Amino acid sequence: MDEAEWLACRAHGAMLEFAIPAKTKATIRAHRPVRDRKLYLFACAACRATWPRLADPRLRSAIEVAERFADRGATRKQLTRAWEEATAVARPRGKAAGFATSAVRHLCASFLAPGFVANDVRDALGHKAGRPRVTDLLRDVYGNLFRPAVVVPAWRTPDVATLALAAYRERAVPSGALDGARLAILADALEDAGCADATILEHLRGPGLHVRGCHVLDAVLGR
Repeated sequence: MDEAEWLACRAHGAMLEFAIPAKTKATIRAHRPVRDRKLYLFACAACRATWPRLADPRLRSAIEVAERFADRGATRKQLTRAWEEATAVARPRGKAAGFATSAVRHLCASFLAPGFVANDVRDALGHKAGRPRVTDLLRDVYGNLFRPAVVVPAWRTPDVATLALAAYRERAVPSGALDGARLAILADALEDAGCADATILEHLRGPGLHVRGCHVLDAVLGR
């Protein structure tokens, strides 16, 4: 895949195959848990897009634990426990358990092989008005792999650091979307600090969906 293909791609499977490091893919194939922050945050953002379908609080709690785990705010033991409780939702048989079973599949993907969550949420994300595509989420989290966002240390003024951290922490729930107004203010602060990178500034000011793991915000925060 070249740069033009990455930027225009609508095949999330191909994008994930290209984006996920070989070591991580080997771990996933061996059915072992991975700690890949980008993958976890992407998977959680995708699961949050199906939030209205997650009627059982154990499913919603599992997403929140996985997000904390991604940022080292939860232990693997807590994550495993959350997965076990979410899995229990799918045990009842019958039509009533249909949505729960589907949701647990998303969550299992998040815990055991985060990249595979895209296959389960594709329809919910890609074919309903107002909902983001899986590929749009991927590009927000991973950015342009051929031209990574680079933030010069001098741009990380106290104001920029404070605004960036607030933008990461304060988000809309349950969607998990970052506040576009906060990101636009952060772009202004970066520009005042000397940033003239149009790609960085335009991404923060752009109308698209931004979630935790956003590649530009991560670059500002040094994550």
